[in-house]
Amino acid sequence: MNPGISGLAVEFKNGVVSMSGQAASAEAMEKAVLMAGNVQGVSEVKIDGLQAPAVQAKVEYYIIKKGDTLSAIAKQFYGKANDYPRIFEANREVIKDPNKIFPGQKIRIPLG
Repeated sequence: MNPGISGLAVEFKNGVVSMSGQAASAEAMEKAVLMAGNVQGVSEVKIDGLQAPAVQAKVEYYIIKKGDTLSAIAKQFYGKANDYPRIFEANREVIKDPNKIFPGQKIRIPLG
């Protein structure tokens, strides 16, 4: 798990993941947090020791609910169901197949 972070250190204790290192971008940091947070048994991800450049693009986070599809989520955020590949591309680290998403997964929704 190293989506553009040098010197990445990850500790796991009592359901809490603590990360430190230097992220190449705010997007790399967000993806690392999502990857860690989507692991079963993780209740919290702390990034106090993780450094990253300022966020450039506006991003919203969404927790997938039962019955959701990427198309429905794209329609909700973008107004067009056919924009689902945008969400899929932004979440390739946590979504391996756009047709297989699961309730409880937390994903990034790029808005910019």
